[in-house]
Amino acid sequence: MPQGLNSLAPRNSVYHRAGPGRTGSSAGLMRAFVYLGSMAVSAATAAAFGAHASAGGPHRPAWSTLGAGALFLLPALFDRGLRHAGAPAHSR
Repeated sequence: MPQGLNSLAPRNSVYHRAGPGRTGSSAGLMRAFVYLGSMAVSAATAAAFGAHASAGGPHRPAWSTLGAGALFLLPALFDRGLRHAGAPAHSR
């Protein structure tokens, strides 16, 4: 269930925010960045574990993920356009 919601939420937001002429390119860009993100996370996990997995190994990627999440949260908090995200286009 969570994986399905993690997949549907960004896709629905792209379809809602992108115009009819940009839906395909926006969905393609979203998918490309999902793949790039997964490769970056794989590389960070490999760097954190090194040659041997240990009990402290998962903490390094967890802290870096928490830091990245905080950095991505800041622009979202100050984006005034998100206040009207659920409103119909004619009321903006």
